[in-house]
Amino acid sequence: MSQQNNVKFRLMQKALEYLVEKGAITKEESDRTSRYNAEILRPDREYIR
Repeated sequence: MSQQNNVKFRLMQKALEYLVEKGAITKEESDRTSRYNAEILRPDREYIR
């Protein structure tokens, strides 16, 4: 659990939120991608929603 991975995860979350907002991807696709990112990056618990 590095600080760098926490930052990467948070930035990816913001990007996914933006894509959902613009209609480029669905909420389900965003959720699936978020879970994948969490498995790979292993951010601290406070970064996972």
